[in-house]
Amino acid sequence: EGPGWDAALDQELANKKQALVKAMEQVQQGEALGNQMQSMKAMMCQDNECPACRRGFASDAERTASLDAMDEFMRDLPKKMERRRAALATAEAVHSALARLQPVWQRVVALEGGEARTLRDKVATLERALSEATN
Repeated sequence: EGPGWDAALDQELANKKQALVKAMEQVQQGEALGNQMQSMKAMMCQDNECPACRRGFASDAERTASLDAMDEFMRDLPKKMERRRAALATAEAVHSALARLQPVWQRVVALEGGEARTLRDKVATLERALSEATN
């Protein structure tokens, strides 16, 4: 009952925090990838070599083909980043709402576990006393 609810909320809050961290990491990784790819393209044009292995390109056509492959890879990156940022915004909103709910939930659990039970016991005692008095 009460303690189980509190533990369930704590677990759900931890799960949402984990989802938030993952969404943040995905946005950061996507941004880093985009920056790295732009930097690599610039180095390819400037140095006329592969920035990863430092092997020189045999011809302009080889460099152009490599640049085209990178452009193709990066073409979908803005859409992916848009989806990742939207997922991050959703994860932030859900985690924030749940975190704001936690103190209210803890108060409900406290009431359910202690104060409400005490009041129910008092009502039961009064009902028994009333029943005995009327019999």
